[in-house]
Amino acid sequence: MSGVTWFGFAFVYSVLLSWMALRRRDWLSIPWIKPLGLFGFLVLSWFMLQGFRGGSHDAYGTAFFIGGAFGVLSICFAPYVVFLVGETFDRLHRSAAGIDSMRVEKSYDHAEKHESEGNWKAALGLYRDEARRDPKDAEVRRRAGEAARKLGQREESIRWFREAVRTTRDKETRVILSFRLSELLLEEPATREEAVGLLEEIRVNHEGTNFEKYAQERLARIQERT
Repeated sequence: MSGVTWFGFAFVYSVLLSWMALRRRDWLSIPWIKPLGLFGFLVLSWFMLQGFRGGSHDAYGTAFFIGGAFGVLSICFAPYVVFLVGETFDRLHRSAAGIDSMRVEKSYDHAEKHESEGNWKAALGLYRDEARRDPKDAEVRRRAGEAARKLGQREESIRWFREAVRTTRDKETRVILSFRLSELLLEEPATREEAVGLLEEIRVNHEGTNFEKYAQERLARIQERT
């Protein structure tokens, strides 16, 4: 392909990455996305360079097009580079200051304030943001599930509780979340089978405990209804 074609690809690619850095930084939260983005830009630029060199025998014209193309791409790609540099310096600063090693109990004060005011939509928005920032936080997923339930968004509520069950490492917490999830699933016939499966799993894996007793009682009530 010609250098102009490769320039078009590199231009669109640069604009997209910079737009993500400015507007959708949560999309760049996956660690390998950032270096992959930079690598892709360099590859496209190299192909563009080869395309310009192979398509013209005029050294001055080729140099002019290459210089202009790289100038445009540099401007388009600048926001993404600034984002990478800023993030790197921030990471180094946090590491040097020992901030990342500090254990601070999370606070959901702003979301809880919205909850107390009955503004569940705003609370859910804050929980969604925090869930994107911390993929290992089961508590924020539980809170998001409850907020979505208050808003009548049953499917989203179930999705958050499923994530909370998968995320938590504490066995007791997982059981409690599974009981809550089973309650939501039992509301509709289409998801009742999944609820029964959860309760059966609790009954089998926690034999001899109160969890088994509660699961058995709920399974018995389900059987009575059918």
